[in-house]
Amino acid sequence: MACPSIQSFSRLCWQVCLILTLLVASQVCAAKTVLLVLSQETPVYLAYAQAFRLDLAQRDKTVTISVTRTDKLQDQPLPAAEMFVAVGNDAAEMLRQRELHSPLLITMMPRESLELLLPMQAHASGLYVDQPPSRYLSLVRAALPAARRIGILTGPDGRATAHSLLRTARQMHLGVHVETISSGNALHSALQHIFARSDVLLAIPDATIFNRQTIPRIMMEAYRHNIPVVGFSPAYIGAGALVALYSTPEQLALQSADICHRVLSGSSISGLNFPMQYTIGVNGHIAQSMNQAMDDETVIRARMTRQERQQ
Repeated sequence: MACPSIQSFSRLCWQVCLILTLLVASQVCAAKTVLLVLSQETPVYLAYAQAFRLDLAQRDKTVTISVTRTDKLQDQPLPAAEMFVAVGNDAAEMLRQRELHSPLLITMMPRESLELLLPMQAHASGLYVDQPPSRYLSLVRAALPAARRIGILTGPDGRATAHSLLRTARQMHLGVHVETISSGNALHSALQHIFARSDVLLAIPDATIFNRQTIPRIMMEAYRHNIPVVGFSPAYIGAGALVALYSTPEQLALQSADICHRVLSGSSISGLNFPMQYTIGVNGHIAQSMNQAMDDETVIRARMTRQERQQ
């Protein structure tokens, strides 16, 4: 029969080993670090960063999240991390030039820019700022059911998006007219062709056509022709669009945090992703000015959901 003192000593040793094991395990878990690199310190990027940190911290309390900007990393060694997140074009370009040994998620970029950049980076994934083509078209059909002809104006930067929308529209039995121009000098003529052949103008992410200089002009011409404009960001509502469909920085951040959580938990990172959550904005003032009957966001969203189920 063992001596009580020996039993107590053995129990103490077992407890010490258990505590040391737990401490080592906690240190291993705490070693998971995510480096979030912002292109700039603007309200949009800061809103994304805040939502990302809060959501990922709730999903996994052992993850350390560091936030920095591209200018702070210039000519500096890149901190070690189990995952990198590039927010915006500048951050994506900077990280692309570095030798990364951990997965990379790129977001807050237009679809065409992201698809050009991503193949250059191994072990990377992307989250578009753009919506799926079917969602844009579903919005038009749900918000403007009387519109039969959809006009799309595109330049060199938006041709792939325009073609994707055209293919999807055919599958959805919607009429689409695409007007392609090569320079801003041809904008007036292209607008006249679009408005003569369309019931609604669907704006797409193409900086050669839709930018700060041209948007006011496009909106004014559309208003004069009584053609509603459907935008892809909240700025379009302020500029005079009748309705807009977009994902907020916070919505993109939540999906990004989910992707990071799954990758840090052992899932592989690959492919490109469309936003899952989205916001619908309706411009009541423009609707009233154009004598356009418009439902509110809740009704439009419910109609879109029904349409998606029927497809």
